[in-house]
Amino acid sequence: MTRYSFNPGEIFSLLDVPYVIEQVIDVNVHTLSIDEGAKSVFKVDELLAHFSRGELKFLSSEELAASGQHKPSEPHVERSLSDFPQNVQMRAIRKWKFLTAICPDGRLGYPRAAVIELLDKTWTQLDPQYRGDRPPSPQSFYRWRSQWVWSNFDIRALVDKWELRGQRPTVLPEKLVELIEEGVDKIYLTPQRESFRETLDWIQSEIEKENRHRAPEQALPAVTRRMLNRIVAHIDRYAILKARYGTRYAQDATRIYGKGPLCTRPLERVEVDHTPLDIIVVDSSTGLLLGRPWITVMIDAFSRMIVGVHISFRSPSVRSVLRCLKNAILPKTYVKERFAKVNGEWDAYGLIDQLVCDNGLEFHAKDLEAACAQLGTHLIYCPTRSPQMKGRVERVLKTLNYGLVHLQPGTTFATYDKPPRHTEVR
Repeated sequence: MTRYSFNPGEIFSLLDVPYVIEQVIDVNVHTLSIDEGAKSVFKVDELLAHFSRGELKFLSSEELAASGQHKPSEPHVERSLSDFPQNVQMRAIRKWKFLTAICPDGRLGYPRAAVIELLDKTWTQLDPQYRGDRPPSPQSFYRWRSQWVWSNFDIRALVDKWELRGQRPTVLPEKLVELIEEGVDKIYLTPQRESFRETLDWIQSEIEKENRHRAPEQALPAVTRRMLNRIVAHIDRYAILKARYGTRYAQDATRIYGKGPLCTRPLERVEVDHTPLDIIVVDSSTGLLLGRPWITVMIDAFSRMIVGVHISFRSPSVRSVLRCLKNAILPKTYVKERFAKVNGEWDAYGLIDQLVCDNGLEFHAKDLEAACAQLGTHLIYCPTRSPQMKGRVERVLKTLNYGLVHLQPGTTFATYDKPPRHTEVR
């Protein structure tokens, strides 16, 4: 039971009126009404008489706040220790005896070795009905003490919360588990990617065949979707994706991506790639179809600024890479002269330390390797089918098509099933 006393700061409810104790002088308790603010003086014997009749109840600050406007509430009956089963009561009393013998006031000023000795000594002195098979471990004793002190030395805090435990899982028959696992392997984990419904039907068919050779009392129960889910949940996600979609898909779906290499200055790491622009260019004077242009872009990994661009109607080659590299290295002082509407500066120039590219043939050309060797630029090739290794330039190229080109006349969009916008480019 929680302990209370008539001390300054304590809150109690007398005849459904909340009071706070301001001070205690001898046998007089000076209180303040929380509702009306009126001061009152009660005798200790008078308050004890009200308490014995159930008219006085001590309140915590949480109970006072939960009472709202302090309306009379229905009496709250707390669960006493006698309401628990006998074996639960015995275990709680056993813990309480160890606590009161070693730290009756809740204070524990002994080292761990001394606590072990005190536990052994107390265990030998206990009544056999509370002793148990062996002394409790120090960890268990520390846990009991924490629960006991935080509950204001209420023995009910030592009661085992057995009623809060979940039910024991149902153990399936071994043969039923084998049939479920076999159905998962043969039907679900296949490139045909059959559904749970197809898997359940196959398993149920096998169960019916098995039950024909069994006595009625030994028949296997029908399989449910919950049983199947429980079996599949224990299979690694990578193994499921690999069996149903292939190794490549499983690796991409389960790969953990990080931030990538850390750059400390501009032009330390530059990524390059090509893409065809989703637009058809038509000559405005002759009406001839010029085709879809290709764009080569170099982007700085530190500043996320595009440092070089090359656009051509020819397919990507080492020439387009070298021209884009030249544009990245040289200053762009011509921008405002050639494009009067541009207001900002394009301050991107200088030698590149690392040039990151994929495994296209144009990036393995000897001319590019010779040029990078002369400039002191290190060529870094990403693993095959790993666009995430140069994700910055991949993101820029996608944004360029989806955010700009698809809004222009003559766009083909990302797929060719949409009609292009046939408008002459002026």
